[in-house]
Amino acid sequence: EFAKLPHFFGKVFDSMITYEGEHALVWLVEALSGKRKLSEVSNLIYKDEEGNMHVNDTYQENVTELPPPDFDGMPWEKYFSPEKLVP
Repeated sequence: EFAKLPHFFGKVFDSMITYEGEHALVWLVEALSGKRKLSEVSNLIYKDEEGNMHVNDTYQENVTELPPPDFDGMPWEKYFSPEKLVP
């Protein structure tokens, strides 16, 4: 849907990761540092230098293979809940 709203790109942001981003964010950083092409970054929508919109292939993470989130150092006192809701 965002690819149909090109006014967001260039004014608000240059690219957007859709769906899961655990691997896609790493791949985007690699692309921005010249280690891969933007067209190789799954789950990415971006506008190229000529103004053309691109919607890359979707990659679905196998969440059972991902490590659990690490909440160490999270400032829980800054959130609305009076008690921790996340393990």
